[in-house]
Amino acid sequence: MLKAYVACFGADAVYVLDPVMADLLGPPVATGKGPLGLDILPNGHRLYVANILGNSVSVLDTRTDTVIASIDLTASAYPAAAPSTVVASPSGLAVYVLCGGDEPQVAIVDPLENTVVGSITLPPGTIPRDMALHSGALWVTDSVNGEIVVCNIEAQVSLEETIPAPKVGAIAGCPACSFLLFTAPTSIGLLDVTRRSVARDVITATTAPEMLVLDPEGRTVYLTDSGAESVQAYDVRTRTRLFSIGVEKHPEGIDLARGGRLVVVTGPSDDTVSLIDTLCRMELEQVKVGAAPRRVRILSTLS
Repeated sequence: MLKAYVACFGADAVYVLDPVMADLLGPPVATGKGPLGLDILPNGHRLYVANILGNSVSVLDTRTDTVIASIDLTASAYPAAAPSTVVASPSGLAVYVLCGGDEPQVAIVDPLENTVVGSITLPPGTIPRDMALHSGALWVTDSVNGEIVVCNIEAQVSLEETIPAPKVGAIAGCPACSFLLFTAPTSIGLLDVTRRSVARDVITATTAPEMLVLDPEGRTVYLTDSGAESVQAYDVRTRTRLFSIGVEKHPEGIDLARGGRLVVVTGPSDDTVSLIDTLCRMELEQVKVGAAPRRVRILSTLS
C-alpha cells in the first residue's frame, strides 16, 4: 500500500493518507512546531520531519505512524536552528538537515541513534532555500545571494567555490541522471553536476514554479506552478510541455509514485491535497487535511 505523508505547517502535524483510495489513515501525527521538509529512509521504516519553527526534527516509525524520537537541534553537540529541508542518504546511514538561522549549516543525523553527530558549516551570509544530494555531494540553493553551495559529504565541509545561479529556488534530481534541475522565478534551470556549470532558462513556459520532482529515469520533470495554479510536466530532453493540470490555489509541495503515474500535490491556501493521474492527465480527487500543507513525501514500499 502507498502512503503519502503530508507536512501541515499550520497544524503542527503530519497527515497520513492513502493516495490511491483518497482516504486519511488515522488521526494526524503531532510533530514539532512548523513542520516543513521531510524525507524517508531507503528501507521505508523511518520518516524524518524538519520543524522549522520548533528547531527540531521529528522521527516517525512508518509501520505504526507514531513519533519515536524528537531531536532538539539547539541542544545538540552542533547547535543549529530553523531546519527546513531533510535528505536521507542512499545508504540510510545518515540524514542531512538543512538549517538556517545565524549560523547556516547542514546538521548530520545518525538514524541509528537519532542524534546529531556532525555538521557542515555553510559560507557566512548563506541564506539556504533547498538542498539535494547527488554524486556524493550536497547542493544547497541560496536564492537571495543567487548561488548554489557545494558540500563535500565525506570531508564534511562546504567548498569555497560556489556556483552562480541567480534567484535559484527549489532543486531536485534523480540517481539515473547526471544533472539537477532547479527553479527560478519564471523558469527551470539545469545544473551539470560533473562540470559544475549552470544552464539557465532550460524550460521557460512556467509562471511561478515552486517545487519540482523528476521521474526515476530523469526523463520527465513535474512541478507546481503557484502563478498558474497548476501542475505541469515537461520532457527534459526536448524541453517541451507535456501537460498542465489546474489544481487548488498556490500549489506547493509535490511527489510522485508508480513511476510518475500518480502525483500528489499540496495546496496550503485551502488545506487540501490533490491526487493526479498523469496518464489520464486529470485530477482524480482532493483530500482535506490540516492547515497549510506545505510538503509531501510518498512511501512506496517497506523493506
